[in-house]
Amino acid sequence: MFDEPSSYLDVSERINTAKLIRTLSAENKTIIVVEHDLAILDYLSDYVSVLYGEPGVYGIISHPQGVRVGINIYLNGYIKDENVRFREDPILFHEHPPQESLFGSGDVIFSYDDIQVSLGNFKLTTSGSEIHSGEIIGI
Repeated sequence: MFDEPSSYLDVSERINTAKLIRTLSAENKTIIVVEHDLAILDYLSDYVSVLYGEPGVYGIISHPQGVRVGINIYLNGYIKDENVRFREDPILFHEHPPQESLFGSGDVIFSYDDIQVSLGNFKLTTSGSEIHSGEIIGI
């Protein structure tokens, strides 16, 4: 049993971990993986069961489903063959056209100048920039 084996790993290490876990099934071993990364779950799994409930109250595991169906059940929040809704609203992915500007369309909400920091042999240098209202910044 593996509980979130891809947590805190970068993309290439997530795939390497999934490949390693897959090799165990080739040894005729049954493997149970709890995973929230749906791409890794899709890559890794033969079947998916959805777990839902309330902490300290109850927990239920759905019947095993094919990977595509199981992931869609999770996203929809509804198990059709069991007639159970475990989440009020589905998780939706919206397609958006590319932004016309490299930056968010809003006003500048924060700006900073060039920064240089040294600590022992470590040196960090960064150029100044601005953060705009409406931007999504990944760090």
